[in-house]
Amino acid sequence: MHKDFEKFLRTVVYDKKLKNIQKSLDNLKTEKMLTTNLQFLLGINAVNHRKLESAKQFFQNSYDIALLRGDKDRAIFWLYLLSKNTIYLEELAKSFEANIYSLYAKELLNITPDNLVFKIDMQIKPSSYDIYDAFSWLEVTEDSKKSLDDAKMEKYSNLFTKKSMEPHLAFILERYNRFRNQYFITPYEDLLENYGIYKKVLIYSIAKQESRFIPSSISFSSAMGIMQIMPFLSKDIASKLGDDYNIYDQFLPEKNIQYASFHLDSLIKQFDSNPLFIAYAYNGGAGYARSQLQKGLFKDKSEFEPFLSMEMISYNETREYGKKVLANFYIYNNYLNSENKISLSSIFQNLVWHH
Repeated sequence: MHKDFEKFLRTVVYDKKLKNIQKSLDNLKTEKMLTTNLQFLLGINAVNHRKLESAKQFFQNSYDIALLRGDKDRAIFWLYLLSKNTIYLEELAKSFEANIYSLYAKELLNITPDNLVFKIDMQIKPSSYDIYDAFSWLEVTEDSKKSLDDAKMEKYSNLFTKKSMEPHLAFILERYNRFRNQYFITPYEDLLENYGIYKKVLIYSIAKQESRFIPSSISFSSAMGIMQIMPFLSKDIASKLGDDYNIYDQFLPEKNIQYASFHLDSLIKQFDSNPLFIAYAYNGGAGYARSQLQKGLFKDKSEFEPFLSMEMISYNETREYGKKVLANFYIYNNYLNSENKISLSSIFQNLVWHH
């Protein structure tokens, strides 16, 4: 029932023609049986209609029942936006998850994140593990979901012992540490050495979100490789590059990154090098991203922007994907481009769509 109701709510909240129904949703603020996501969505709807006290109640409800750290951070951030009470910022800054909300809170409070890991000390020795075998990786992901104890961790430390297996070890370590440490590794540096710093940061930001840098990754929708390129797109890119097409080449990091870079060149031009808008297009398609931006999002400089526009992207996966890539972009830029660090405040100020 909740899924059907959530689908109904999302249809209503994102449709400007349904303002009367939107306003009536304020009556649900005392309904405690709704999920954390529904409570949050109703809070955003209340903000859209300037019912800020109701919005606070919805966001508090969302926070109270949220199980995931990211959902709690999202709700508490909006409580801060509405109240400007730094108690919320201080609570948010305690979060172990590196998302745009906790990172921004730490920036505003001059706190340096202390759980970001960029390098892993590995045992470099031969290994029998095949990084191109999708089934082997599936077995690892299933095996490490539960009961990841010291013995199992040692097993994987002795299995992933080549530099090319750093992404695999980072994945296991993050699970082993229960995500208290967040890994922002930089594999395949030799494949990216000829790219400019912006392109390099963008590729790392997207690849971390798409596949955690695992070459054998395949999604339910058949996206492949480090950059999770769909077969129809890789075939089209091969044609444009004059390559003989072999779908299995997309498991090769050098080929997958080359094709993703070609695709990103087009998106960079279309979306003015804006990492958030490029992320929307990479995930949902350029046409979808433009259709969302043309709804009037990211135009105003009101008190809740750009955060309100970020919540008005209609497709849930694309909406959350954009936020995660943006956080990755901030972290990778300030690590790889340390002489030209950027603040999240400046990134947010530049989230404006001029077209």
